[in-house]
Amino acid sequence: EEYDTYDELGKLSPIIFDVAKYHVHDVVIIPPRKNVTDNNLLKRAIIDYGSLIVGYMAHDSYPYYNGTNGAQYYNETGDGNHMVSLVGWDDNYSKNNFIITPPGDGAWIIKNSYGENHGVNGYDYVSYYDLTFSFGNPAYAFIISESKNYTGIYQTDYGAFFYINTTNQTVSYKNNYDNSSNELISAIGTFFRNANQNYTFEIYVNDNLKLTQNGTSYYAGYHTIDLQKEILLKDGDNFTVVMTTDSLPLLNQSRIKFQHGRSYVKYGDEWEDLSLKNATVSLKVYTKGFDLYTEDLVKIYKNDSKFEANIGVANETVTFKVNGVNYNRTSDEKGVARISINLNPGNYTIKTIFNGTTVENTITVLPTLIANNLVKYFRNDSQFYVSLIDGEGKPVSNVNIIMNINGVLYNRTTNENGTARLNINLNPGVYILTAIDYLTGLQMSYNITVLPVLTAEDLNMVYKDGSTFNATLVDGQGNPLFGVDLTFNINGVFYNRTTDENGVAKLNINLMAGEYIITSQYGQAM
Repeated sequence: EEYDTYDELGKLSPIIFDVAKYHVHDVVIIPPRKNVTDNNLLKRAIIDYGSLIVGYMAHDSYPYYNGTNGAQYYNETGDGNHMVSLVGWDDNYSKNNFIITPPGDGAWIIKNSYGENHGVNGYDYVSYYDLTFSFGNPAYAFIISESKNYTGIYQTDYGAFFYINTTNQTVSYKNNYDNSSNELISAIGTFFRNANQNYTFEIYVNDNLKLTQNGTSYYAGYHTIDLQKEILLKDGDNFTVVMTTDSLPLLNQSRIKFQHGRSYVKYGDEWEDLSLKNATVSLKVYTKGFDLYTEDLVKIYKNDSKFEANIGVANETVTFKVNGVNYNRTSDEKGVARISINLNPGNYTIKTIFNGTTVENTITVLPTLIANNLVKYFRNDSQFYVSLIDGEGKPVSNVNIIMNINGVLYNRTTNENGTARLNINLNPGVYILTAIDYLTGLQMSYNITVLPVLTAEDLNMVYKDGSTFNATLVDGQGNPLFGVDLTFNINGVFYNRTTDENGVAKLNINLMAGEYIITSQYGQAM
């Protein structure tokens, strides 16, 4: 109470917002005792977490309280009326210390809020057999983090009562926030009904998914969950945390009027705005301030664009890590460090490291040569086109592009739109075409697939079994050709057959037993 004095007007405690001074990392819920000998969970919790918060029916008068030795035994059932700190136990504490003699020895050691003049130097003893001590309501352990001091907190649940709804079905809930400074999302916090409860949460920044993370609650209670990767927020960003699990930490008793569009719940397909029921969910976000600002970079191959990191301080070393290699650069007078990007076209991850903070960004290098793989039918009108752009993305005209297919070089000049064309008159097959931009030295490879218009399969048959040799003919778009004559050549003897509606021409085979080569032909297609 020295740091958070009681206010009879019931205003919000300023400590709620002072995350730099205090951060309750987790709150562990220890189930109520089932009977007067059900003590192991409380003892284990004291060992694991230290002092616990426990409720019981407090009495400071005869015959339930012995003021001489601070010993209480209440032998009647009832609701608790007081919360104290449970700091230990004594299995051998004599039952004779109590005015009303309990069935056996043993007592809990509690630290009261009445000062050192109460009990034994401020401590009291409550019999194991007290019928109100940690009955009905759970005990709580608070895990205070000294190493996880965050500089910012976003929350909608300012006190009041929680109803953690177990629905036996998956439920999603989310909170939506606006930020007003450059910072990093470092952790989130929420309540879980049970231990070993699976969860998945997603974080969106300006409606873009930035992180999906899965986990399992270690125990019932409140958990602060550290992010696997901190997420950059810029001044004015909107961000949303979506939690999916099987319980709902709902705050539905408060004098606060909750803001529309902040807190939602979804059991099926539709999101429900909880402000319509003057409710919200407990889903906090913890942030860290930092002096490092970066943005994703999209650049064209070998243009002048550089990746920048603004740290706000001049003459400091910033480390950039690309493809596993570290590069150190010094910030200029404006606090900006830059690194040239001379990578081939593709997508890369760059890590910027400064003052213990690491931020990941994406670098996209676009090619100066723009073309698509080509799939065409033999001798149709489809041709290969490639466009050339400069470092600003503008077309480059009247420049030669070299194209290499199977070691044969073709020189083509770009038109006013920066596009060059190469006619493809290759036989059916798959080829690799390499285009070369001599202005930048970039080489890009593309697949050229030429499909046959005339196809057939080998035939295995028994002498005069009625089998026919079939050949299929299609046009330049792959459609069957009807009523067209195909020529078959067997041992120098030619046969003409006409295609049917499926583009198939059939030749009866009445040859003696043996192996023959048959050549099918239509124009230049064989």
